[in-house]
Amino acid sequence: MVVLLINVLLYLSSRAYRRKLVLAGVGVKHMLLSKDRKYTKKTLTPSSLSHRKHLVFIRHGESEWNVVFNPKKRPDDKFALYPHMLLWRFLKALLVELVSVATHASLALDSPLSQRGIAQAEQLAKYIESPEICLNPEGEHDDYARFLLRGVLARDENAPTSTVACSNLRRCMLTALVALRSRICPTGHASKPRNASKAHVTTDLQEMSRNVDCVAMALEPASLPPSLGRNLKPQMLTAKNASQLHQPGPLEQYFDASECRGMKTLRSNGRLRMEAFARWAMKCDEEVVIAVGHSLYFREFFNLFTRESDRDDKNSLIARACESKMANCSMVGFELAYDEVMGSFQVMLSTLRVLDGGFESARKKSK
Repeated sequence: MVVLLINVLLYLSSRAYRRKLVLAGVGVKHMLLSKDRKYTKKTLTPSSLSHRKHLVFIRHGESEWNVVFNPKKRPDDKFALYPHMLLWRFLKALLVELVSVATHASLALDSPLSQRGIAQAEQLAKYIESPEICLNPEGEHDDYARFLLRGVLARDENAPTSTVACSNLRRCMLTALVALRSRICPTGHASKPRNASKAHVTTDLQEMSRNVDCVAMALEPASLPPSLGRNLKPQMLTAKNASQLHQPGPLEQYFDASECRGMKTLRSNGRLRMEAFARWAMKCDEEVVIAVGHSLYFREFFNLFTRESDRDDKNSLIARACESKMANCSMVGFELAYDEVMGSFQVMLSTLRVLDGGFESARKKSK
C-alpha cells in the first residue's frame, strides 16, 4: 500500500517519472514484439553502380549497459567475470535507477556512456586531432584512408567536404560530441574547421535491438533527449591546441534533429532503416558522410550490402566486418555505391579501411 501511494505521488508530482513510465512501456513492448532483425536480404547482382559516396562509421564508446552486462569487454578488470561481481553490478545499477526514478537520469533506458566510454571518445578525438600521426604519409594509412581522415578532421582547405550523422540514442550523441569536437564544437578553436556544423540526429541509425537500452528518450519526432547522461565539462569539448576552453551549451547548439522521426516503431526493421540511411547519405552534397552509430547496426550493414561470395575468404577485412562487431570508438571507412535502376547499394570491397581501432573477436555461430 505504501509503495502504491509513493508511486501515485511520484506520478502526480514528477513529469520525469511519468515519462519514464512511458519509456518503460515502450521498452517492454519492443522486447516482446520487435521484429528489428527479422528481414530478408536482397540478392545483389552485378550492375551499373553510378552513384558513390564515401562513408566513415564510428561506433559509440562503452555504455553503462555494457558495464553491467558485457564484462568480457573489460579485459583490464580481472574481477569483472566473477559471478558475484555481475550480481553486484546489477544491484548497484538497480539502486541507481530507484534513486533517480523521479529524474531524467537512467543507466538502462537509452543507456548513456560510462566514464570509460567518455575516455574512449576523448582518446579518439586526440587521434583525429593529431594530423601528424593519422595523416603521416610514412604512417600506416594509404592515400584513400588519409583522404577519409582529412574529411573527418575537416581542417585542411583541400580536405573533402563532409557532414556528421548520429543515432538518436544518447551514447552516440555524446560520442559524436566528444570525438568530433573539433568540428561539432567550433567555438574557441585556433582555426574554425572548414566543415563546422551541427550533427544530424536520425532514427535511421538507431540500433537493431529489442533491449531497453535502445529505447530512445527522445520519443517524439524532431526532439532531443533532456540530457546526455553526463555533465559536459569544458575539457571534454575542447580540441587539442584550442585557444580557450569550449563551454558546454544546450544540445540544440550541437545537434539538428529536424529530420529525426523519434523512437523507431514496431513497423520498422533494420533493413528499412539501413536502406533509408544509405539513401539519405547518397543525397548529401558532401563527399564524406560520417555516421556515429552501433555495433550490430554496422555489422548488419556490411552483411546487407555485400554478396555472400564476397566473404569467402574468412581472413579478409570484409569477412571480419560481417562477422564481428566494431570495437568501442573504432573508426572504419569505405565507399558505398548505388544502382539507381535496381535500387540497390553495394559496399565497394577494395575501399574498406580501418582508420582507427578495429573489430572485436568474431561471434560464435550456434550449432
